[in-house]
Amino acid sequence: MKNLLSFFILVFMFGSVAFGQGQRHFSTLLSDGYVPRDLLTMSSQDYNRAIASREAQADRRRTGRIKEDYLRKSSYQINRLLRSGIIVFNDPVTRYVREVADYILRNDPELRDELRFFTARHSAVNAFSTDAGIIIFTTGLLAQLDDEAQLAYVIAHEIIHYTERHGITGYVEEQLISQELENYDDWISYVGVNLASNNRSREMEMEADEKGFKDYFVHTEYDLRAALGVMDVLQYSYLPFNELEFQPDFLTNEYFSIPSEFQLERVQSISFGDDYDDSRSTHPSVTIRREALERMVSREKRGTQGKRYVVSRERFEEVKTLARYETIRRHVMGRDYQRALYDIYVMMQDYPDDLFLQEALAATLYGVALYKSHEKEDQVIKDHEEIEGESQQAYYLLETMSGPWVNTLALQYAWSVYQKQPDSRFLKEITDHLLINMVYKEGLRLDEYFEESKEALQARQDSTMEAMMEEEDETDEEEYASKYERLRERARESHLERDEEEYRFALVDLFNDPEFLDAYDQAREKAREKREDKALSYDDLRVLLKEEEEEKKNRHSGHRLGIDRMFILEPFFMSLDARQDDPVRYFDSEIRQRELSHNIRWVANQVNMYNVMLDPWALTRGEVEKYNDITLFKDWISEFFEHDKMVIIPFSSRDIYPIMEDHDVRYLKWTGVAGARVRSPERFMNSCGLLLVGLAPFVIHELVTPKYEMMIFSIIIDLEEANIAYTYRQEADRKATETRVKHRLYDLLNQVATRP
Repeated sequence: MKNLLSFFILVFMFGSVAFGQGQRHFSTLLSDGYVPRDLLTMSSQDYNRAIASREAQADRRRTGRIKEDYLRKSSYQINRLLRSGIIVFNDPVTRYVREVADYILRNDPELRDELRFFTARHSAVNAFSTDAGIIIFTTGLLAQLDDEAQLAYVIAHEIIHYTERHGITGYVEEQLISQELENYDDWISYVGVNLASNNRSREMEMEADEKGFKDYFVHTEYDLRAALGVMDVLQYSYLPFNELEFQPDFLTNEYFSIPSEFQLERVQSISFGDDYDDSRSTHPSVTIRREALERMVSREKRGTQGKRYVVSRERFEEVKTLARYETIRRHVMGRDYQRALYDIYVMMQDYPDDLFLQEALAATLYGVALYKSHEKEDQVIKDHEEIEGESQQAYYLLETMSGPWVNTLALQYAWSVYQKQPDSRFLKEITDHLLINMVYKEGLRLDEYFEESKEALQARQDSTMEAMMEEEDETDEEEYASKYERLRERARESHLERDEEEYRFALVDLFNDPEFLDAYDQAREKAREKREDKALSYDDLRVLLKEEEEEKKNRHSGHRLGIDRMFILEPFFMSLDARQDDPVRYFDSEIRQRELSHNIRWVANQVNMYNVMLDPWALTRGEVEKYNDITLFKDWISEFFEHDKMVIIPFSSRDIYPIMEDHDVRYLKWTGVAGARVRSPERFMNSCGLLLVGLAPFVIHELVTPKYEMMIFSIIIDLEEANIAYTYRQEADRKATETRVKHRLYDLLNQVATRP
């Protein structure tokens, strides 16, 4: 049972401008206006509203129960999705999507009032609708669309999924098929359910294509061929925003270049065609969908004389660019560094001076450098042979570059961007980290780099050789000195002739930067301390291990950390009943979660802990700024755990540093509680005990008494150091009552807040 509790904790852990050619300053896509009702209501309220609105009398008793089960689950899951940290509302992207939907449904205001649109900050190319009338578009999809007409067709397609109630219909049919096949062999049942349900899913997609086109899209002014373009977007969604020849010298400065050994002679061409078998896929092949749409387009009298833009071409281009920026941000946060590198290159062709793109590139190179130095590049570097098109060059570059090369490249580029933004805390942190990494992990010293350009060095060498040849009367000592001087010069010449040493010219312009030299000296000192710690004697190591063991005991029994200021991020409660096939008690979990949030806030105040509660389940309509803070912290913690024991500064730190400074808080606390009613493992043995007359009363009491388990855990993260400062976990064979949970919370926060 404890494994089940741990599983659910992991499952629910994450649920998280000015325009001008060449000049642009992007900031993270955030929400605006008022918090929508969908983010303020509980899932039980949504469920009751849905039950009341449907015609229950028309449902057979069997399907009625299945529909109620679907509505209960979907209401809860939609609520969690809306509060997951990836959803934004009233932002420029969502507002534009709404305006296009307004135009499509201009003749059906009643239906338009039922629909609510949101944007998901996610790199996946996708859009989906729910039976509750919520339609969500990902930034990944919006980043790939070619024009407004394509967006309009996707909206029409998703409207049909809503009007035809495809979500609940598909769920009901899948459950009925599963019940009919449950008496067969398990494998036969599994295959049968999947084939039957997938076939129905494909039918629904084709229905959404056809009805979306005929009922809505054809009645607009848009060019009908845009629907065919959407199929191209879907088919090639794995490709970058654009297909441009990758020139790696945009990463360099005037003193060095990227050697040819890091560049492919030719890239793999993009494969065309769509001949895969879709019989076991939930979606029909793009070829089949395109052919069906081509027939519909050809039957329309007005043909292809429509428009590509109705609302606004400028607005569409703005939205597409914002979506592409956000997609790059998600790539960096998700450690998809090779894809991020190419997408940044593509965007820099139009916006070379954009500070966000420069920061994203610095973070990309920084991430690759750290993973290569720690010999964990297999976690973030993909095989370039799996990539098609021009982006393969970017994949190959980061795959083949050595640790010293990438670390130097990252340091040089990050420092150049830092000089443009000297107030950027994020850039300062990563440049310091790269310097320490260069010295400590790569073993590189600054005196191993050249202080002058190749041209200047070559000229000086030529001048030295000429002077040496002109000297005739030299002493033996002078001959000795010139001999070794010539050896040193020859060594330098060999460096000049070797491509792999090219990176040693990357820092030429930094030798005259006092701030850089000071930062390097500090990095050397920190690296020296690290080496001394690593080179402890056996006796010192025994003392250190003893201290660590004592610290573990302190943490288990209670440790005074003196942390009296914290952010508290979305405490969650999971209520389970392990006796049921679906163990989650959805509505009870939601009620207990709100209760937990209130109790943590109350306990924190009791122990005099300054706390900033970041709970998306406790927002009011006017707290959009707090909602944005929540989304940014969820981004950070998601990226933090993505790195899995690697000490690396998350890219999303650039967004939370200002919040930390506003509140003067550096620690974040995340707490979860799971409470479950469980089956009694001794039930059978206790039943046998009834045969013993003297024990019967005790056995009966044991049989009728409910069995419970609870687990509470808490993680405290040092946001400045990007590491876990403290962990707490307790398990008990007890019911997770409010009093019991509050008692443990008090014990935990009192230990944390009390100074040593």
